Amino acid sequence: MYFSFNSLQAATTAFAQVSNFSAGFEEEVLRGGSVYGNIPDTVTFDNSGVDNYLSQAVKLGGVLSFDIVFGGDFETFPGAMGALFGVALVDLSTNEYYGGGNLVEFLLQPPTTGGDPSTTTIDTPTRIVTVTTVPPTAVPEPSDLLLVMTGLGLLGLVRRRSGKAAH
Repeated sequence: MYFSFNSLQAATTAFAQVSNFSAGFEEEVLRGGSVYGNIPDTVTFDNSGVDNYLSQAVKLGGVLSFDIVFGGDFETFPGAMGALFGVALVDLSTNEYYGGGNLVEFLLQPPTTGGDPSTTTIDTPTRIVTVTTVPPTAVPEPSDLLLVMTGLGLLGLVRRRSGKAAH
């Protein structure tokens, strides 16, 4: 799972605290920028840099969950630049994103007029994608199919003979 919190250098300060991770989270793979703390405890992302990210191995097949709390000056100080918090699933062997990009995104936009908090927006979510892994289905072997067909044929033959013997 790939968490990122990015903005331009001139953006109003913001942070994201991620906590309450479910049991599906495994070891950390990579991190960069202003990211503090470790899973399963609280991890704090700061938008002070351009590229703030945490890549964490996860075990698929169950529910992955976590809580996010946003805060910072973006709530009260006007500004033109926002910050984007994104969560994605990435295949580490190919670096391809499942679902074509972030599974969920939160755009933090500061107020536009005089610091009025009522004009602060958190667009959530701009995109939600459900990723489902499908277990492989069993394909019968030709010998299994032959065995079943032979058994059904013998069963039909026995029923036919027992039907004639009853007459």
